[in-house]
Amino acid sequence: MHFLCLHGIGTSNQVFEVQTAALRYELGDNHSYEFVEGTVPWQLAPEVSSMFNPKDSYHAYFDPESAPSAQQALDQLDDYVHTEGPFDGIIAFSQGAALAATYIIRKSKQSKPGNHNEMPIKCVVFLSSTALYDYELYFEKGQLRVLDADIDSELIQIPTVHIWGEQDNLRKDSERLSRLCAQATVFVHGGAHEVPGLGSNANVTGAVNAIRRGIREAQDLMSRGLDGRVEGNGVDAAE
Repeated sequence: MHFLCLHGIGTSNQVFEVQTAALRYELGDNHSYEFVEGTVPWQLAPEVSSMFNPKDSYHAYFDPESAPSAQQALDQLDDYVHTEGPFDGIIAFSQGAALAATYIIRKSKQSKPGNHNEMPIKCVVFLSSTALYDYELYFEKGQLRVLDADIDSELIQIPTVHIWGEQDNLRKDSERLSRLCAQATVFVHGGAHEVPGLGSNANVTGAVNAIRRGIREAQDLMSRGLDGRVEGNGVDAAE
C-alpha cells in the first residue's frame, strides 16, 4: 500500500521518518511512504528536543488557535491527495492525526452515504491524535466543540488503526477518536505521547500487528468493492 505520512506539530519530515523507522521496517517492503511537511514554522516539540537540533527548521500543519489556518491546511491536504496521489492510506501522528481524521470526515460528508469507493483514502493509522473538533462549527463561528461518539455517532467508516500510550496526557483524545470510527483496531502501548520505536520491541510488535490488521481489512474491502459500512461500534483490541 502507498501511505501518505503526516508528522506532529513542531517536527518535520525528517523527524517523522526517524520516529516511524522501526514500524516501517517491521511492516516490510510491500509498502511505500510519502512524507508531507507542514508549511507553518513552529518551535521544536519538547518530546524530541533531545534528539534533534533546535536550530533546524520545524513546522506545523496549522496554528491550533487559528480557524483560517486550520481550514487552509485541510484544503492543502485535499489538493495534495488529488494532485500527488493516489494514496491507499495515511499514517499520521499527533496534529497530523487530527488533520487526517478531519479530512476523512469531511470527505465522507461529501461522498454518497456508505460509498467506500468514493473515498480517496482506504485506511488510516492514527498515532496519538490530538483533540478532534467539529470543523464546520470552528470554521464558520470560531467555536471549539470536541467531537463525541455519543453525540456525533461513527463519522469514519473506513478501517482505522488507533495507537497511543497509556502514559500519554492526551490519551483521551485518541480514545474519543477511536469511538468515532466504525472499523477501529486499537493498540495501547506503555509509553507516552510518542511513536512506538526502538526503545521497546513489544510496543513495536503490538503496533505493527494492529497496523497489519487494518491493512488487511482495507485490502479486503478494496478487493471486494464493498462500501465499508458496518453496523454498530466495531472497536476491537489488536491481536
